[in-house]
Amino acid sequence: MTLYIAAFAALLIVYLAARSSRFRNIAEPILSVGVAILLLVAFVIWLTDRPAPEPQSEDVAAPALTAADLSISAIAFEPARQATSYRATGTVTNASTTARLDYFRLEATLETCPDRACTPVGSDEALIVLAVPPGQSRSFETFFVVAPRDGAVPVDPQWVWEIRDVRGQRVD
Repeated sequence: MTLYIAAFAALLIVYLAARSSRFRNIAEPILSVGVAILLLVAFVIWLTDRPAPEPQSEDVAAPALTAADLSISAIAFEPARQATSYRATGTVTNASTTARLDYFRLEATLETCPDRACTPVGSDEALIVLAVPPGQSRSFETFFVVAPRDGAVPVDPQWVWEIRDVRGQRVD
């Protein structure tokens, strides 16, 4: 019923504003202030109507997998078509007995090592999405783009890599 009364009042105001310029001069500032007040009330309700944050429990669940649960073998880096692009292939082994690997990040740094004195040339990071059940291995392939800072070609290039941001799910 309230909705019908509000709709009727709105139609009456529009009708009177269209027919009478004197009513329009009076109604316009009143309606503008009314709309501003309604918006302010809605904003206050929105601010105060947030759910209370859940209390943090002290025993945070340990991640299903860590970088220590993974090992990478037979990793090889070779130049790709572009001068700054490198193709990386390898095999990842999930040593966990309770969790399946979903993905991990592999950060690789290219170093130039003239006379065995290595200096970093550049690094890149790849997201490897790979489902590996507990105790199994899967091969992977990805690409890294490493542009030397001065444009020079690395002398005796070496790669240093690190596994990061491991994600997996426990299997029952």
